[in-house]
Amino acid sequence: METWRFINTDYNDGFYNMAVDEAILNSVIEGKSPPAIRFYKWNPPAVTLGYFQRADREIDQELCHAKGIQVVRRLTGGRAILHDKELTYSIAVSEKEKQVSGSIIESYLKISRALVKGLGGFGIEVEMMARPCKEKGSAACFDAPSWHEIVWQGRKLVGSAQTRKHGCLLQHGSIPMALDVELLFSLLKISNNQAKQRLKENFRKKAVALEEILGKEIDCWDLAKALAEGFSQTFNIHVRWDALTREEEVNAITLRETKYSQSTWNNGTTNIPRP
Repeated sequence: METWRFINTDYNDGFYNMAVDEAILNSVIEGKSPPAIRFYKWNPPAVTLGYFQRADREIDQELCHAKGIQVVRRLTGGRAILHDKELTYSIAVSEKEKQVSGSIIESYLKISRALVKGLGGFGIEVEMMARPCKEKGSAACFDAPSWHEIVWQGRKLVGSAQTRKHGCLLQHGSIPMALDVELLFSLLKISNNQAKQRLKENFRKKAVALEEILGKEIDCWDLAKALAEGFSQTFNIHVRWDALTREEEVNAITLRETKYSQSTWNNGTTNIPRP
């Protein structure tokens, strides 16, 4: 039975969280780490943008700054997510590992099965979206479930995104404890107020958070352990709880300062190659 690293880095800011995901991915690419799954949280709150989005086009950055909300661009695609009261997972692994092998859609399916198993063990019965949503949504994630994303009674619970680099994949996803829809849509650049209101109401109908489902506050650490068990059972792996290596910590700090906290990265104004 293979052993995978499971890492809990708890609360960090958005620049560092994105830097750590890339640092762990680099360790896997370089053969210095076995497959790794990380769980983490956000302090202060942050908006992450998909790789192909630009902060100056999608987000009211002045309002974000006034509210103490960071804005950071991800390595992965997709749309904007407000990270506040949530647990986030990330997985870095070689594409050749049987647990995630295949196309992007196939690997999404395999990872989603593990998440569904873990959420079920936590007492939340969810299912995978059977087909992509074709409705046009806003710049925000969670208003358009797509292939193999996880829904509860038809409403999106887990929003995930993936990228691949040098034969390895990075997938990370948001599992919200609660959703602040008013705050999210106040941050999005949508010039037409009527359109904004319509999109906001659509979002409320299509997205859900754990505390609404369970009717109580959630212990994120208990949820992380349930998800770890879901991965262990679904992937038939042994879980080894671990910490970042010293090299990963140094790499993450460097990436935070030179990349993820920089406006050139977050606004997509430099010719940075696609990861």
